[in-house]
Amino acid sequence: MAFAKDGQLLVGEPARRQAVANPGGTFMAFKRKMGSDYKFKAPDGKEYTPQQLSAFLLQKVKRDAEAFLGDKIEKAVITVPAYFNDNQRQATKDAGTIAGLEVVRIVNEPTAACLAYGIDKKGKDEKIMVFDLGGGTLDVTVMDFGGGVFEVISTSGDTQLGGTDMDNALLDYVVAEFKKETGADVTKDPMATQRVREAVEKAKIELSTTFETDLNLPYLTAIDNAPKHLAMKLSRAKLSLSSSRSSMRVEVSIETALTGQAEASTSPRVWSRRPDRRSLPIGSTRDSSFARTASSPGASARCRSRSGTGGSGRFSKVVDSSILAFSTASRTRWVAIGSLVTSAPVSFLNSATT
Repeated sequence: MAFAKDGQLLVGEPARRQAVANPGGTFMAFKRKMGSDYKFKAPDGKEYTPQQLSAFLLQKVKRDAEAFLGDKIEKAVITVPAYFNDNQRQATKDAGTIAGLEVVRIVNEPTAACLAYGIDKKGKDEKIMVFDLGGGTLDVTVMDFGGGVFEVISTSGDTQLGGTDMDNALLDYVVAEFKKETGADVTKDPMATQRVREAVEKAKIELSTTFETDLNLPYLTAIDNAPKHLAMKLSRAKLSLSSSRSSMRVEVSIETALTGQAEASTSPRVWSRRPDRRSLPIGSTRDSSFARTASSPGASARCRSRSGTGGSGRFSKVVDSSILAFSTASRTRWVAIGSLVTSAPVSFLNSATT
């Protein structure tokens, strides 16, 4: 969301479009700061808490929903990452209250994803893995559905990991290469930095379907009144390398959830069923570099050695199905993350539906 120079409050795509011209008044990824004392400072000197900024978003959603339904909305159910702690959950509820809504319930996003996918309508008991990598947070949750009830068996994740980290890693690489070539440090210019940020995000999206793409930003900056242009090729391999740390953190969360649910369970029936479905809500999770990391021999072997997929032992046949959830923040596709669990088919679910 953003505070435009004319004082107008912008939310969503309008805020995104003016970010280059107004970087100081545009705020992103404040979900990560929920439950903390962090304050965001606007160009006019005013400070805003993450709850207040989130409330602006909720007010926009409320207005849009009321316009569509033709009725007033007073109550809401809000979803949060399963890995959110009590402070973060309370802060989310506070944001709803500030927005003029009565928050009747805070629901874990994995549960919402299962409901949106219709797991509860299938009429059979299942063990489900929900993998949700959004723009700013990661959730990996193993759930058991039976008797009309979803039970969380284990959960893992990272409230400081998402598509934003991939963008930042690629941004750092491009900025460093540009400085090496021209001697210009664009990080000292907020508008130039925002231009590069938008360019690398588009490149990241393109690299999900192509092996190489071009970055072209004319008149990015100037040195001694001489304009400097950014012209660079980016490869999928470079994207994978720059996001390797994030991939490792994703892998750790998956292993933790799988092994954690295995160790927490004492019921023999947990291991008696082979996973038959994986589903993914949609965003950063769709990035092909993460998909390759997840399906790489090393990653798969490490997870299979813990989960026992395809083999014998107490970690075999961990889940019956999986839901892989993605936010719309990073429009890239994960195609093999489910291989960390079983060879079951993968279902994709856009988390916007939850």
